[in-house]
Formats: sequence, C-alpha cells, structure tokens
Amino acid sequence: MNKIFTHLSVLFCCIYLASCTSLSQQRNAPIHQYVQPFIGKTVTDIQQQFDLKEIGIQPKKAAVQKENQLIYVFERDVPTSMPSGVSVSDQHGKLLPTQMGSTANSYQNRMSCNIIFNIENGIAKSYQLKGRAC
Repeated sequence: MNKIFTHLSVLFCCIYLASCTSLSQQRNAPIHQYVQPFIGKTVTDIQQQFDLKEIGIQPKKAAVQKENQLIYVFERDVPTSMPSGVSVSDQHGKLLPTQMGSTANSYQNRMSCNIIFNIENGIAKSYQLKGRAC
C-alpha cells in the first residue's frame, strides 16, 4: 500500500511540474510568435514596426540600442505561489513534509522582461528573452 502511495505521489509531482512548464510556455507563446518575424529585418525596420501593444504589453520605456543589440523592456505582474504544507509517506510509512504551491495561495509580483535582438551588420540575427516576466 505504501509503495502505491509513493508511486502516486511521485506521479502527481511530475504532472504538477509538467503543468507549470507548459503554462509558462503558453503564457510566453505570444511573445515568441510576435518577435520571430523580426529576425532578418534591419534595425530601422524593427524600430518602426515593433509594437508590443499589439499583443497587450505596455513597454516600460523606449528601445535601447547598443553596438550589437536592440533591447526592449516591459514589466508585468507574475503570480507567485505561497507554499502550503503537504505530507507524503516514505517506503516505511513515515510522513515526510514537503512544500507545494497553489494558485489559491499566491500574490502578484511586478517583474521585468528584456527582449534582446542580437544585431550583426544592422540586421537582427537572433533574439533572447531575459527576465522572470518573459
């Protein structure tokens, strides 16, 4: 009986972690879909056409151009789970305390995201998303 409970606990944890990853990817899909078509365009074209408001994001400030990068910054609220206690049993039946977060016990944090276009010879060759809000 304890082995079954242990296996079910491990399975539950794996499903929980997989759902967190897929939720993050779903939330960021619009950003990737919006940014990708700008690869191969000139810096001037990006500066004229790139508008995060089209996907519901308010930029924090104007784009910053560095030697080999064009950087856009935005902020948004990101839910952060507060841990709540859950106990599972080991193979001997002893309860092991663990921490799990839930959306019911969460709060909002304002976090930033940097969309960084890597520029070579005035053309966007790739991009990176950096920050917890990405």
